[in-house]
Amino acid sequence: MTSGPYNHPAPGAGSPQWTPDGGTLIFSANRQTDWEHQLRNTEIHEVSVSARAIKTLTSRFGPDSNPVISPDGGKIAYLGYDDHYEGYQRTRLYVMNRGGGEPRELGNLDRDIANPIWSADSKGVFFQYDDQGDTKVAYIGLSGKIEDLAGHLGGSTLGRPYGRGSFSAAGTSRFAYTWSDPRHPGEVAVGKRDTPGTKILTALNDDLLGHKTLGDVEEIWHESSFDKRKIQGWIVKPPDFDPSKKYLFILEIHGGPRANYGPRFTAEIQLYAAAGYVVLYPNPRGSTSYGSQFAKLIDPAYPSQDHDDLMSGVDLMLTTRIRRPRASFHHRRQRRRTPLELGYR
Repeated sequence: MTSGPYNHPAPGAGSPQWTPDGGTLIFSANRQTDWEHQLRNTEIHEVSVSARAIKTLTSRFGPDSNPVISPDGGKIAYLGYDDHYEGYQRTRLYVMNRGGGEPRELGNLDRDIANPIWSADSKGVFFQYDDQGDTKVAYIGLSGKIEDLAGHLGGSTLGRPYGRGSFSAAGTSRFAYTWSDPRHPGEVAVGKRDTPGTKILTALNDDLLGHKTLGDVEEIWHESSFDKRKIQGWIVKPPDFDPSKKYLFILEIHGGPRANYGPRFTAEIQLYAAAGYVVLYPNPRGSTSYGSQFAKLIDPAYPSQDHDDLMSGVDLMLTTRIRRPRASFHHRRQRRRTPLELGYR
């Protein structure tokens, strides 16, 4: 269907999409003459199956990727942004008419949007995004109104608690997703737009973890010594934690730096806790899921005050007595967690 010295589709730009009539494929690729020097400058294209003729549907400078065509064949939703050569640039959701033309952004949500999926009636788009370390499924109508449907997406990475997870949608309201929390690797859960709550369908890890005692995971917020900005993090305590004892401490720093940790299952940090360590894993400035301003605070100075954010968390741990949680939770269906109690010496 395609030819020339280009990647079709561009790496990370999504899979080719059939139009409903089966006569055309929609895809993202960088077919510019200087593509080796402007790797992110992708466009949305279509190729006719019969004629193999390629038509370019977008034209702005920057990535246009992950196209999905509406079930009625009239519109294309896709992801992208105007490239200003910044260290962080928010991924936005756009919709344009099937034949091209001026696109419009849906929602203007100050978070990175991923995995757009049209509803069956072509009136809106399901998507996922990270917010304060939690990955969510949401829905946005063509009017721009956003509905949060579920949180705790995860389970596709088990080593460390990075923001991951996936979902699918059916009809106009049903969705399925990979659910995870600090005590459970990925399970399959389902929900509906017009019905509160979700239902976990699987128990794939009960035979492995049902008889194990995991370290309690608690969320904290602390102030950075640099500018008093609020920094989110999570503490993991050894199983059978005794507040009267002293423990060795680990600060676990995520990579990226454009990434985020969150309240997700993490085999590596649970192993540290099982070995007798108290672990803090925070999201310092530069992390995603807190908006564009927070992510850009390290431009063009990295590493810089993110170090202050991290060390402020360490200082808090060194001057704080962590008490035993009021209750232990071992049952897979129990999703509530006891807040961390902090008592200053």
